[in-house]
Amino acid sequence: NKNGVEIGIQQAPPPSSVTVGENPAAIAPVESSLGVDGPIYSMVTDEEWKWFDVFVHYFVGKPRSIRRVVNVYNVSRHVSEMYVGHKRKPTFRKKLLQMLILAEFWPYRT
Repeated sequence: NKNGVEIGIQQAPPPSSVTVGENPAAIAPVESSLGVDGPIYSMVTDEEWKWFDVFVHYFVGKPRSIRRVVNVYNVSRHVSEMYVGHKRKPTFRKKLLQMLILAEFWPYRT
């Protein structure tokens, strides 16, 4: 109480302990906006997983740099598909992945 004004301090609510499996109704609006059927989905296709499997022996270094390649690939693929207005052909996406691996792990070569 300062100058007759009541100052209320609100305590932050406790962190939610609800997991995806416990309350599926809470995540249904998010899933529908993303266009997915369930709470677990992949950002890459089965074909892209095969490419990652083929190129995995070129992934050297720390796990953070490997994760960066996967994230940059997803963002780059999405931006290129937004730019042309349709899904890119598999040959383009495979070359994009190869170029990103080269640029990340051997930047002096690109």
